[in-house]
Amino acid sequence: MTIRRTLTVQDLAALRQNRIFTTPDGSDRLTPGETVSFNPDVVIEKYSGHFSGLIFCTMGAFSYSWSHFNTLDMDLKIGRYCSIAGNVTVFPGNHPLQFLTTSSCTGDIELAPFRAAIEDFGDTGFVPRYSPAPLAPAPVIGHDVWIGQDATLARGITLGHGCAVGTGSVVTKSVPPYALVAGNPARIIRMRFPDPMIEALLASAWWRYAFPHFGAMRFDEPEQFLGELGERIAAGTITPFESGIAAKDLFSSPPTPSPPPPPPPPPHLVRSSANRALRALGLKKTRQTP
Repeated sequence: MTIRRTLTVQDLAALRQNRIFTTPDGSDRLTPGETVSFNPDVVIEKYSGHFSGLIFCTMGAFSYSWSHFNTLDMDLKIGRYCSIAGNVTVFPGNHPLQFLTTSSCTGDIELAPFRAAIEDFGDTGFVPRYSPAPLAPAPVIGHDVWIGQDATLARGITLGHGCAVGTGSVVTKSVPPYALVAGNPARIIRMRFPDPMIEALLASAWWRYAFPHFGAMRFDEPEQFLGELGERIAAGTITPFESGIAAKDLFSSPPTPSPPPPPPPPPHLVRSSANRALRALGLKKTRQTP
């Protein structure tokens, strides 16, 4: 079930208060009166950036997306620390390759052009032969995933933690953690790190923590970083960052009713004001109504 919400001033305030951003500079991209859509199970974490479109999908902290997803992709799940460039898209449904034609007229007769043709041609005995299969779920995007501009993702796949997808790639299969993929169809170009380091990164689940708490730890030296993280966890000086609010709760406040208009002034005050104005102009007073 899709929830559609016409935004109010209170909704925009709720986004700001929960540190959920719609532009890189923190200004408001959305305006009261626009309608946003989301699924009931969508959860949005603080410090996430939704920089395009009117669809809210599940997104973890410290992630951002420049891409405009559509209503078929509202079950998309994006982890933490993800960077999604513009014009990333998700496959829509499939067409019947084994039929004489791949046209949707063989089954999707509710599509307006096909429905109109059936109505106009009358009862010809046309029988649909294709029942579109239920859509596979939208992709699951792990933590610390980078997706380049113009990439296309198949439905039902998982992009593993730490992977990177090259610009313009068409990803048709799940991507292992920390793999770099590119091409059409996308293939593994190389792994970002040796296997022992990948295992250590996955075991650490470092994305559970908020990056400001890392202080001067060395992102550029992964092995050293993991060692320092382990020491801090053991010492209890760093704890997982917990965040997240259900979109249906984020946008649950009823709009504040507009205040009633002020009552009109009594007639005698109106006449009095008018008479003062007329005297100032050297004109006669208004006639008093009995």
